[in-house]
Amino acid sequence: MEMEEAGTRDQAVKLGLAAGGLFALVLLRRWMRRRKIKKILKARARMKARLEKSRAKEAKAEKGRRRAGKKGRERSMAEQLIRFAVFQFLKKIISEQIKQTQLDLGKGRLGKKLVGAPGEA
Repeated sequence: MEMEEAGTRDQAVKLGLAAGGLFALVLLRRWMRRRKIKKILKARARMKARLEKSRAKEAKAEKGRRRAGKKGRERSMAEQLIRFAVFQFLKKIISEQIKQTQLDLGKGRLGKKLVGAPGEA
């Protein structure tokens, strides 16, 4: 009788350990998933901030071009073309980086949720 109780107790302990281990793995997985989401959102925010900063610089440069005559300094046509080409090149690079980031995010299940619903993130 006593042996059966000891065997049952051992079995219960093993079952409890297995359940506890499984529970710990589930919690660890949830924690890792949240960290991954935070990391993705942080990278996305940095990319948006960089893009916004470049847009602001471009708008400021555009204003400067319009007011060039008022400042008493005329930009040559070559200088204007060079500036325009540089801005277009930077704009293209940034937009390509954003597209590549969205493609990379879209590969995973979590990334698809983030890319698919940009207003919710």
